[in-house]
Amino acid sequence: MVSFLANPPDWLRRQTDKHLEDPQEGTLKALCAAVAHELLGNPRRGEDVRPAIERWLADRPGMGSDYRTSGVPGAAGPSLPERDPLTNTKEG
Repeated sequence: MVSFLANPPDWLRRQTDKHLEDPQEGTLKALCAAVAHELLGNPRRGEDVRPAIERWLADRPGMGSDYRTSGVPGAAGPSLPERDPLTNTKEG
């Protein structure tokens, strides 16, 4: 997950930019589902990648930690555990 987000593919950059234009729960869920599909082979595991995606979004230049508390309704606060929630590889 870390290496994927450190050098995100173009599609992820475009989808992230779209989300950040008007951060909404629906666009965040779609972003997480797309990453879960790419990394885990299952878009329904979007909630598994959400903490890492929210940290990544908060760390983007110009975003700051306020993203997690005000960027998206229902987004997790700064008390997110600092761990990578992805322990499984792609599911078959």
